[in-house]
Amino acid sequence: MMCTAFCPNDAFEVNGYHLETRIQSLSPKEDLFVSCFRETQLHPDELVVPCVGALSLVHLLALCLKSFGKLVFNVSACESCENRAAAERLESLVALLKNHHDRIEAELIINKTATETMSPLTAESRRSFLMGLKNSLVSVVESQLPSFQHNPTDKVSRNRRVPRKVKLLRDLLNQLDQKKKDLVSSLCLYEIRVTDNCAVCPLCKGICPTGAIKIEKVDNHKTLVIDNTLCSGCGLCETFCKNDALQLQRPEGLDMAKEGGNC
Repeated sequence: MMCTAFCPNDAFEVNGYHLETRIQSLSPKEDLFVSCFRETQLHPDELVVPCVGALSLVHLLALCLKSFGKLVFNVSACESCENRAAAERLESLVALLKNHHDRIEAELIINKTATETMSPLTAESRRSFLMGLKNSLVSVVESQLPSFQHNPTDKVSRNRRVPRKVKLLRDLLNQLDQKKKDLVSSLCLYEIRVTDNCAVCPLCKGICPTGAIKIEKVDNHKTLVIDNTLCSGCGLCETFCKNDALQLQRPEGLDMAKEGGNC
């Protein structure tokens, strides 16, 4: 499931489950509990994900900065799961975010022991919720998470659209003050630095697979314009630049995000 977290262009996803949409629909609240479908639910109003490995750094920042008092990740069943490396990676990401407590007010908690039980009413509500996601998730769990096919009903939205992670990231940046924007940018965004050697030729623009590089022309003066939110860090622009004018800088959170094993 970690491949869904790392992929910047929605090429890997749980069929029919869009975590970014779920996060955007959340309203600020005092506490938020997050768990996977195998966990015992600790709270009736819980964000249930297919696997904690699906949580990217962008997802975590969006949750942290939604004014939650506590953000509790329930990983009590992860130790016995074949995907337990995902929980280890989540712990690394949470530790990284805790280092920025001056800009992240939410209290981040990793819960490894399920001590609370659900009432029968809550359990029934949870079962109803799971049944509502039957077509997209129950079949996934039963088939041990195979390679997923694109949802044919989503064909129109896949025609050169902005990836959902990018939309979530942009919405997050638009809502934050400058101090928190700087944090999100340093942790999540690649930076393409343009030196004076740039001749503003169209090579990097043409080779960029995500449309992150554009050329603007004003009064016969051309300028290279970079949209860092679209940059996937592929490095093609840096590699193929004839003048060595581009320098790609990795975000601070990238190496930490990749700790915890393979997907």
